[in-house]
Amino acid sequence: MTLHSLPLEYCHRRHTLVYLHPPAWSCLLRDHAWLAQHALVHAWAARGWPLIARRRAAHDGDGVAVGLPLPPSAGKARIALMVREGDIARVTALPALAQVICRAPAPWRPNLHALAGIAADHEVFVQVFGSLAWQYLTGLSYVTDASDLDLAWTAPRGPRMASLMDAIARADEVAPMRVDGEIIFADGTAANWRELRGQAAQVILKTSAGLTLASRADVAQLLDA
Repeated sequence: MTLHSLPLEYCHRRHTLVYLHPPAWSCLLRDHAWLAQHALVHAWAARGWPLIARRRAAHDGDGVAVGLPLPPSAGKARIALMVREGDIARVTALPALAQVICRAPAPWRPNLHALAGIAADHEVFVQVFGSLAWQYLTGLSYVTDASDLDLAWTAPRGPRMASLMDAIARADEVAPMRVDGEIIFADGTAANWRELRGQAAQVILKTSAGLTLASRADVAQLLDA
């Protein structure tokens, strides 16, 4: 499994995969008795699987906000944790869509190839988060009949955005699963592709710090940045 390495400062950017040093895992399990009760978390730590950078919550203290998503067999819990930058061994980007197709349900695969083709046609990168990403990263069963496909698309330059979203919408119409996900702008700000394609005067922008409402003019500035 080859994932693109990133500078350490990306540990604060949503969707970044965060790998901890083994002693940091030991400290987490020692300091959080409730966490140590999860047998799968012990296995997670032993195998060196990543956490994922998440949006900070109001009650979070200092450090890097990360999440550990357990599979449906373990209750599908989403565990929010805080770690220190010094605990982090490395950070990587999400897996590319083309990498994970082999781990997807067979009925999904033709549509995944088509979506990867859309990215190539528009000269953007498309990565995977959510259930399919974790199934690929861990080998555990995350994808169910009710699962969505969560994709992170890098934003193309201005006029190509509408074409990209129209292509995604066409792919979504014929796919056996819901094609969900976000457009990621150059500074890490993200917006749901369906909202961006819609007609509302404002859209919700997502950052590591929180959610904000933005006008269409604000979004256009992000595209031109």
